[in-house]
Amino acid sequence: MSHVESIVLDKIQEGLNKQHGLKVNFILHCIHQRKISGAGTMEYKDTHFKTKNEIILKMTDRNKYYFRVKTKLTNEMQDFQVKQSQWCLKTIVALELCINKFIPLRGASYINLPKFIQLKHVVITCRLNVKNEDNKCFIWALLSALHPAERDPQRISKYKICEHV
Repeated sequence: MSHVESIVLDKIQEGLNKQHGLKVNFILHCIHQRKISGAGTMEYKDTHFKTKNEIILKMTDRNKYYFRVKTKLTNEMQDFQVKQSQWCLKTIVALELCINKFIPLRGASYINLPKFIQLKHVVITCRLNVKNEDNKCFIWALLSALHPAERDPQRISKYKICEHV
């Protein structure tokens, strides 16, 4: 995996040149083999080792990140060989690099809930989604939970009296 490091890091950098952040994960595709006892023939198995999606920002140390990925995938492959009976690595077929756009949640103001969540009629949709135009959405969410309004819980005017308590 070391011989593709520069290619991988270049691809991540290309993505970061277009986006502020990325979600990145890897899938290592391998073929393992083992000798079938008594038969004298070989058995082959396609194996896949994955990493979780990780957020990569422009300030992320990509060399450290790649080292962690390489270590995790190598350890998983070694664990497979130890725990599974007599499997040996035959070949690495591919290292798949999955790059996705990272869109962080914004918490500065009111965000209308998607219709499918609104239709569920759960407590959170009524109390914690107060319509506001300022940067105090967290305060309004807390106040709406601590001092529930009987009518129109989404209106900010229901919680203004509690704002400075």
